[in-house]
Amino acid sequence: RWEQLGDLILRAARLDSQNVAVLANMGGMLSQLGRFADAEDLLERVAWLNPKYILGPQRRATNHVAWTGDVAGALRILEPAAAFMSNADLTYEVRGDLRAATGDVDGAIADYEQAHRISARQGPYSGPRGWMVRDNCKIARLEIRRGNRARADEILRGARRDAEQYLQDFPKSYEGPLYLALVQAMQGEKTASRVALEEGRRIMPQTSAHISGTLGAPIQAQILALLGDTDAAVEKLRALHDAGTAFGYRLRTEVEWEPLRRDAKFQQLMKEAETRADAVPRANRKP
Repeated sequence: RWEQLGDLILRAARLDSQNVAVLANMGGMLSQLGRFADAEDLLERVAWLNPKYILGPQRRATNHVAWTGDVAGALRILEPAAAFMSNADLTYEVRGDLRAATGDVDGAIADYEQAHRISARQGPYSGPRGWMVRDNCKIARLEIRRGNRARADEILRGARRDAEQYLQDFPKSYEGPLYLALVQAMQGEKTASRVALEEGRRIMPQTSAHISGTLGAPIQAQILALLGDTDAAVEKLRALHDAGTAFGYRLRTEVEWEPLRRDAKFQQLMKEAETRADAVPRANRKP
């Protein structure tokens, strides 16, 4: 009932229309549903109410690039946030993703490193601890892209330690085994990665409702792609797309999907996701 969900999100925003936290979160949800224009309306209101509320430019940039594929425009949206994003780990990660998409590897790595440092200061919480693993994996991908395998291996060893610590501290979380499987796949330990992947899948049904499967599907697709199971990786993403998740142009711009870009089935999925985004009227909006 995606349409009904979108309408409920808009109703929540109307009922608390001065609350920037609500508006930013509702805008992020609408973007995931592919209601990019509605998301932009809410996120523009966040910018008007409080230009320094960090989730505003972060989610507006994410929505903009998913809707249009305009990476440069998304970076321009983030420019004013540079003055007040010192403790915004996810905003640095978003900017790193955008810089990586432009080929600015040095800038992207600097952003991922800063995101990692901020997350490390957040304390014993599962979210930031997982983001640390994710950021290091992104750094390693870019180091491999520019031929610096030794540096990538060093980064992955750090990611491995973080993933193993995550497993110890959050043994009931399905994400722990998946983070470990991701690192192991990048290290070339395919058998161990498959074991960890299956452990994550085993734990998943015990977590809250079926949404865990939705949240775990992207990282599973990344792992499967690294393991060479291209068809299975694309199938995971296809299931999300068919269920209503709006990738928009993110499959084209995000560094995680580079191993799949030459696959015909992935290219078809990418085309369909972008066509769906293009169908949402843009009304000559400028970032």
